Parts: sequence; structure tokens; C-alpha cells
Amino acid sequence: MRFRLGLAMNVIDTRYFRATTSVDAVVPNDNSEYLNTGLELSYDQIVFARIGYKELFMVNAEGGLTFGAGIKYKINDNFKVFVNYGYADYNRLKNVQFIDVGIIF
Repeated sequence: MRFRLGLAMNVIDTRYFRATTSVDAVVPNDNSEYLNTGLELSYDQIVFARIGYKELFMVNAEGGLTFGAGIKYKINDNFKVFVNYGYADYNRLKNVQFIDVGIIF
């Protein structure tokens, strides 16, 4: 069982540029408390860059620095496609990479 509380906020929000920051505090019943933090930069809601840190302040943490990027392309008003790439360092598992592709309709 764990208690989790998260907050996110757009620190910059203009016509073409957006910066969103987030923090997630986690209190598990079987380990020490920790934070997950992140920052996402977006240009025109098309190109995205992300960076974060998992399990900050956790004793014997396996998580660490994460980063990624994404593209969301609008085909028409009702249909979009996106591709995201992510990288994470999990101490024992070096070079963990994520790719997802999706559609929004």
C-alpha cells in the first residue's frame, strides 16, 4: 500500500511555447519516502522534450535520471498521431529505452 500526492503546473504557457513541471510525493509502507520530478517543454503542441528524476531521496533507489522526446502530428481536427521516445537509468538495468506510437481520435 502506498500514499501518493502529485502536483503539476504550467510555468510558461504562451501561444507557441509551454513548460510544465510536476512533482509526485510517494509514501510506501515498505520503503522510505521519495519524490518523482519532471519537466516537459513543448513547442506549438507538436514537439516535446522531457526530463525527470525517479525515486529521489529513496534509500537504495533503482530509479534515476529519465529523459525523452515526442512528436504529435495533427492530421485533421479529429485525428492525431504521436510517437514518443524515453530513456531511463535503473542502476542494474542500464540503457532502458521506451518507444510508444499511438493515435488520438
